[in-house]
Amino acid sequence: MKNIPLYHAIETLFRKATEHVLAGMIQRHFELMALDMESHFKAFAQRSPHLLNQLPQKDIASYLRIDATNFSKLLASVRINWHGHWRDHPIDTKPNGHNWTS
Repeated sequence: MKNIPLYHAIETLFRKATEHVLAGMIQRHFELMALDMESHFKAFAQRSPHLLNQLPQKDIASYLRIDATNFSKLLASVRINWHGHWRDHPIDTKPNGHNWTS
C-alpha cells in the first residue's frame, strides 16, 4: 500500500507527458491543413529554428509538404524570428553554418 502514491505520481507524469506530445501533434496537423505555405513555414521556423541549419532543405520541404523550389524561395525571402530577433536573411543552410545565436 505504500507504493500507491508513487504509482499515482508516475501515472500523472506519463499522462501529462502524453498530453503535451499530443497537443504538439494536433498543433502541427492544424498548421499543415489550415495555414498557407508561408505561414506554415514561419511556424516551423519559429518552433524549430535549429533544424534549418541541421537538415537538408529537401527534407524540410518534404516534411512541410512544400515544393523544393517554393521552399528555396521562402527560405530566401521570409523573415524569421530567431531567438527573439527578427532577421531578414538568406539562412546559411550549410552544415555547421552560422546559427544566428549572437
